[in-house]
Amino acid sequence: MQRQVFVCGTLFHVYVSILKAIEYKKEGEVETLLVVNDHTPGINDLIIQLKERNYFTHILYVPFIEITRNLEHKENVLKRAIHRNKLSIKYVEDGSSIKDYYDFIKSSEINLFYNLGLVSSYFLMNFRSNYFRMLEDGYRNYHPRVNAFKAFKRKYILRTVIGEGRDNLIKSIEVQYPDRIPEVVRHKGKVLDFKMMIEILTKKEKDDIVTTFLKGKRIEVESTKNLVLITQPLSEDKILSQEDKIKVYNNILEKYSQDYSIYIKTHPREVTDYKSNINFDYTEIPRSFPLEFLDFMDNINFDIGITIFSSALDNIKCVKKRVFLGKEYIKKKALRKY
Repeated sequence: MQRQVFVCGTLFHVYVSILKAIEYKKEGEVETLLVVNDHTPGINDLIIQLKERNYFTHILYVPFIEITRNLEHKENVLKRAIHRNKLSIKYVEDGSSIKDYYDFIKSSEINLFYNLGLVSSYFLMNFRSNYFRMLEDGYRNYHPRVNAFKAFKRKYILRTVIGEGRDNLIKSIEVQYPDRIPEVVRHKGKVLDFKMMIEILTKKEKDDIVTTFLKGKRIEVESTKNLVLITQPLSEDKILSQEDKIKVYNNILEKYSQDYSIYIKTHPREVTDYKSNINFDYTEIPRSFPLEFLDFMDNINFDIGITIFSSALDNIKCVKKRVFLGKEYIKKKALRKY
């Protein structure tokens, strides 16, 4: 069976990679390499837990964001534009131990989650004869940012990676809803069957995965009328100011939370101090694990789940009613007080 490389930047990516690695092992012996980058603060803290459970044959930490900043700091704009691809490869290899795994990667299938930036372009530029697939990244898969003009500019003018699965080297895109991905790449779509991947897990495997991420923490949902609010890094991604983000979530809770016990699942990349700013009593669900883990746990159910646009809400079965407010909610009325 072909070796597998998984290139991860979020806790969700690591979670999916674990499920895929277990699935591959059950089909036959296969060597795997997990490449973890610094997209999510503290994600490298998971590496010790992952090594203890031998999900992957090898694990490598590559600080792609730090490397990108270093490149931008040291090289001027003109040089970056002219020598973009060569500089990207040089800085990644000088700033990490990835060269030690060159032969392994060369003989592997490469699994990317997001096909944007230095994280994916390094592999696409350096391993052009490998088989590449994209795996579910959530909202980005179904709401592209690369329009026809950007695609043309990147392919023919900058001569670099286009992104979002448009590159010819990306052969397949495994997502939960292939019929929803952009038409230009829909022919590459394949079903990522989360239900099947979870069903093949033993109880011990499920417990080990939960322990890997929760590190001894517990989640208890004891009340009978529950609401879970799934927050997102709206200020960290500069979609809203932090003040406006807080205002948005307070207004959502004011409208929806009457007579409900409130639970808030914060995004792992958020740095917002909700405890000091939310006007309602609530229980915080630890941000150090993917929301999808809730389905691994007994007796956890929510009557309502609310989010602006997090696809994680679509992935979990323990919510009866799902409320997706959408980006238009932010633009039009989210900052008005109800």
